[in-house]
Amino acid sequence: MTSVRTSKLVVALLAIAGCAGAQTDFDDYVASIRESGMSESAASHVRGTASILAGSTTFRATRSADGSVGQSYGPPPGGRGLRERRQTSSVMEAWTAFLKQQADTDHSGFVTTKEGFAVRELVELGLVADQLKLRSLEELEKAPPLNSSEADLVAYAELRAEAIRQGLEGLPALQPELNRSPVH
Repeated sequence: MTSVRTSKLVVALLAIAGCAGAQTDFDDYVASIRESGMSESAASHVRGTASILAGSTTFRATRSADGSVGQSYGPPPGGRGLRERRQTSSVMEAWTAFLKQQADTDHSGFVTTKEGFAVRELVELGLVADQLKLRSLEELEKAPPLNSSEADLVAYAELRAEAIRQGLEGLPALQPELNRSPVH
């Protein structure tokens, strides 16, 4: 009987210890999210976009025969040496900080998934418009993101102008017909 009680006590203590460990893991996870200032999805959107703008990832917009627009992501062409990777890493950190700041539209100090996705869509709008040389809002409306509007063009122009003011290069100027920026 004593061995049964002892076994149950050991099992109970192990269960409690397991729960404490799981709680610690969860607490660590939540702390890492708070420390980053972004939800996991927002961080993915912001860092992925920064990677494109820093040249660590390529973004390609292509038009299919049916007129639809496709987007693809991939590694940069050719190998890079250690020096180039360090420079790219530094540029990516600068873009990440910039995009995180721009994505936090409510100035709460935390970037939600919705805010992170919105900044990614805005940058990709500019990349698609540039790569496909789109010249009208009607052409842009047919390309992803499908909900592009005049307001999106203004927001992109403001984002690009602020990036230029902060010394960041990589957001392309749009065709004159779409460009809503005083900075060309």
